[in-house]
Amino acid sequence: MWDRLVKARADDPGGREVVAAADDVLASDAPVTLQLAALRAKAEYAYAHGDDVLAIGLAERGLALVAAPDPGSAPQTLIDLARVRARAMVRGGDPTAAIAAIDHPVATAGEGWPGAELAGLRAVAADRNGDWAAAVAGLARWRELLTDADPSALWAEHRMARLADGLPPATLRELVDGLPPSPARACLAAKTGEPTPPGMPAWVAACARATGHIGIVLPRSGPLAAFADTHLAAAMATLEAADAHGPRPQLRWRDSGSSAKSARRAAKALVGRGRSHARGAHRGQERPGRRQRGRAADRDRRAG
Repeated sequence: MWDRLVKARADDPGGREVVAAADDVLASDAPVTLQLAALRAKAEYAYAHGDDVLAIGLAERGLALVAAPDPGSAPQTLIDLARVRARAMVRGGDPTAAIAAIDHPVATAGEGWPGAELAGLRAVAADRNGDWAAAVAGLARWRELLTDADPSALWAEHRMARLADGLPPATLRELVDGLPPSPARACLAAKTGEPTPPGMPAWVAACARATGHIGIVLPRSGPLAAFADTHLAAAMATLEAADAHGPRPQLRWRDSGSSAKSARRAAKALVGRGRSHARGAHRGQERPGRRQRGRAADRDRRAG
């Protein structure tokens, strides 16, 4: 049974075989160490598949198997269970309890949380808990620890810009004063009007003009204008469905016309006004040829 679980996790930690093997271990009279490993496998599987409630329950079941654990000698399986519980709580559990779970002695045992992950968990927990000032500072610190290639970097920049827009200037100033000299401080200081110190990363220089708003280029004129309303409606629906927490970003649009040149001009205008993202409608914005016009006419007839 144990060998089956080890092999299943090695082959595919997110596969159903992991759950089946872990269930076999838990159904047997296995020692606590093996039960912890099985519960860890199931909790990590649940978390990877977005079931935060199940992940939290499985992790807490495992933590309850060891009474008053000594963080200094806690086995790695127990540490992993405490951490998957914290991650699941941050993402989908009680945000107040999540903050405590992050700092649980077992979760911080061993070598502790990786720096970037810890900063991200704290920032997201503060955000979900409605403490937007702490979230802004936390997001800035998290972004400082991320590489430009990390997908989380762009999200952190955008979310920080959105939340910072809603803070009073005095609160933003307090955040700046509370941070040591660093890219995170320089980013927030740029939002108060301070010049960016030389040698800072490119993302810091962008902080001054980032607003957290979203821009979209739409073909309001020219032969592609018939598609503009559909694209705008899709963008509005996305904003309605996304990010229930925090201030909703403003959506700004510019006419892209129907040429690559006019589309580039519209996108540059949006970025110049501090839009965090500029999205367009048609690849290349080329003028539709006869085949494209025929397809458009067919779509119009079907829609009618």
